[in-house]
Amino acid sequence: MSPTAPDQLKSRPAPGRGGFTLFEVALALGLVTFGVVSTLMLFPAGLKAQQLARFKIYASAKALEMVDAYNSFHNQNPASDIEAPNAWDVHTTYKGQAPDLESRLASYRNGLLPLPLTIARRLDSDGDEIQNLLAQGGYLYYSQPLATTGLNETAFGTSIPPNEAQRLVIGVIGFPQNNAIPALPQKAWPYYTPYPSPPVHLQHVNTDLGGADYWSGPNCYAWEPLDRADTAMKTVYDTYKDYFSDQTREKAVIYAKEALNWNLAKGIPLTYLNGTDKITVFAASPNGDNLWQQVTGLRMWAHAATTAFHWASSQPVPTGQAAPTTIDIAGNATVTLSEQTVRTIHDACLALGMRFQATHPFDFGCPRPLQRALMMDFPLIEYDLGSAPLEGTIFANGARAQQWHPVATSRLTSLGVSAMYPNPASSSVGAMGEAALGTASSGAGAGSLWGSDPSHATLTASFTAAERCRQIVFWTADWQSYDDFETAPSAPVDASKYLKGAPRSNATFDWCMTHPPFMDWQQYTYRNPEKVLAFIASNRAATGSNDSNGTGVHDQGSSRAAVFSGLYGADRNGNGKADQGTVPPSVRLRAQVVARFNYYDLRVPAVIR
Repeated sequence: MSPTAPDQLKSRPAPGRGGFTLFEVALALGLVTFGVVSTLMLFPAGLKAQQLARFKIYASAKALEMVDAYNSFHNQNPASDIEAPNAWDVHTTYKGQAPDLESRLASYRNGLLPLPLTIARRLDSDGDEIQNLLAQGGYLYYSQPLATTGLNETAFGTSIPPNEAQRLVIGVIGFPQNNAIPALPQKAWPYYTPYPSPPVHLQHVNTDLGGADYWSGPNCYAWEPLDRADTAMKTVYDTYKDYFSDQTREKAVIYAKEALNWNLAKGIPLTYLNGTDKITVFAASPNGDNLWQQVTGLRMWAHAATTAFHWASSQPVPTGQAAPTTIDIAGNATVTLSEQTVRTIHDACLALGMRFQATHPFDFGCPRPLQRALMMDFPLIEYDLGSAPLEGTIFANGARAQQWHPVATSRLTSLGVSAMYPNPASSSVGAMGEAALGTASSGAGAGSLWGSDPSHATLTASFTAAERCRQIVFWTADWQSYDDFETAPSAPVDASKYLKGAPRSNATFDWCMTHPPFMDWQQYTYRNPEKVLAFIASNRAATGSNDSNGTGVHDQGSSRAAVFSGLYGADRNGNGKADQGTVPPSVRLRAQVVARFNYYDLRVPAVIR
């Protein structure tokens, strides 16, 4: 018998569960949402970490590039004036030519360009490090648009791709040391001349050489000797000049005779002059201060003897006669010259010149041998920051000027006269003779130019590593987002980056401001660092090294001061246009530290090859 319907319902098993409850669904959605949100929250941190890692690579590469450029940068700016009666009339000892990292690299060739101060002052950083740097007179820098440095301005153009490394801003933290003077303006020692050679004579058309004691020839004058009243040296110079203008045997012999007489008059032994002995040491000197005279005398005598013997061995010889092998030079003594004696005299000239160079580096009595130019020829001179400065006025301008007294690590002697400005005190451009330079840099014979306390010279003093350590700091900041990032004027340009000519007779100040002309291929540390990017007109329609006339000197002269100073801004991203960002100047940006690198601060100009 079949069960009834209620009985059937009681015996049927309960159906299985078919889904989640609403609570479970809500809980699952909550977990998924938390996971998704957590993952999304990690994206910015991950991107930030990735970006920071990328900029660390940029900073490391840039730091290596900077230090390499710093260590191999040119020490010379040949198309510039380096001597003047006063230090403020030339720029060789000013900040623009200092051997400091930022001074050397702040150039369009070396890729470290100063960030406009109006933009730099809007950047905040940890501990206000950026603003403290600016307050101390430092600059922030940005990288050039090109991917590398050392290229000519012709490499800039409209096809430069965006350079993300330009978001880096760079500061040099720590004060530089008081640097050595690369070339003392009043006398840019060392002077060089070949050994052997005649009396040193210089082409000199830029100053007024009044006075017969300078023995001027056509645009020339004799620099030697130290004593301008040395009439015997004047005779040597005059006879050489006479021979040079009319090269004959007779005049060569006269020139040699007077060179021989000068040596004998200075007490130089005849055995040092007749070629009988190989000379390697100085002759005993009764007063101990004529070693430079021995070097100078033997240098001139070797030249004169070789010149005279040339005529003995090069004259036509009549048929059947032997060629002469000697020539007699009769002065206050008679010396017979042969090929062997001339060779011996030549060797003696070189031996004494090299010995003097090595053993008397602080004696300015005679030029250094050109055949052996050494860095040790440069004396260690610095400015004495511990005493009152020299005062005066700028040539042809009258503006008040000051500069510290120079001081040397060792006593310099036999200072002589300047090559460019040996003029009498009545000269309109000033003079650097013995009255100004003195016969020594300190103690007896010191001139008024020099500092009174030699102990203030610190170039050879011991130091700790911390005293010579500075730091390159890299930050990242999107400074190109400002709406005036290209229209803001350049950071102020140090006045010593403007090449100004040294004093000239009858020259005006405007003449000095345009002579010598700007020649980029020979002037490595001059000009506005943004020169090849700077806009040259207020409409910002053109950039580059040439003006509308294509002269290539668009920022030289008082009428071009706005261009030289970069007042119209610059094409800082190198795309050939005047761009504008979206962030107003009122907004401050945060700069994040990327990396720090310590480096050694040079005090002397040096090139590490």
